[in-house]
Amino acid sequence: MRQIADQLLSNATADPNAVYFTVQVYSQLHDTLKLETALQNWVRVSPTPEAWMDLAAIKSLLNKVPEAMAAVKVCLDLNARRLAANPKASNLALLAKTDERLKLLRDQPEFQQILATNL
Repeated sequence: MRQIADQLLSNATADPNAVYFTVQVYSQLHDTLKLETALQNWVRVSPTPEAWMDLAAIKSLLNKVPEAMAAVKVCLDLNARRLAANPKASNLALLAKTDERLKLLRDQPEFQQILATNL
């Protein structure tokens, strides 16, 4: 599976199912560097708030604070738009507040400000 995922990871024209496959493979293998690349591809083909939250989480785990913060911002902007269209949708701002994957970001003033404007 790794070989197939590696080939798909470098394929800029891979369809969303193939890109998601790479996310799943690298997640299961705990290959954080390739998972980061796979998630960057995933938000390109499927720019959902959840995909951006996952990208923020891996960036945070890799101690890439500015990039993680930017991904959180995109996630919560998309989340706010989705909630405006569908108030019953899940609110990822509430998840971001407690998500252990974002623990490194919690004490950052910028993170607190982003959360405050989205809760």
